[in-house]
Amino acid sequence: MTFRAPISRSLTERASNDPQRMRARKIEATIIEMMPANKWLSSRAVSRLIGAADERKTRARLDRLMGSGEIERKSEQGDHGLVYLYRKPGTSTNSIRQDSVQLRALISDLRRGIRYLEASHLERKFVS
Repeated sequence: MTFRAPISRSLTERASNDPQRMRARKIEATIIEMMPANKWLSSRAVSRLIGAADERKTRARLDRLMGSGEIERKSEQGDHGLVYLYRKPGTSTNSIRQDSVQLRALISDLRRGIRYLEASHLERKFVS
């Protein structure tokens, strides 16, 4: 019987399930989910939006999301120096049109269902 030693990972390769990385991806998902489209926000505003206590960590997450192209960044001159503003790109007008068409179809289905329920309710009233 032979025993094989496990192959060790190189020191530069990171585990895919380390807790810090998982927490960082969770914060990034929260930022993307809660950030309004086409509205420029500072890192402090984003921190308050997601309820984070540490603005520096939020800034790191925003910089990573900007690097991956999920959000945009611009700089402006503030009262105390340079200020970075971030925004999530908005949706295209095609998806808005499609959403309004789907919404109209849903409304007409609901109206039809309400009429059916009212008619069946009236029938039961007259039968009993």
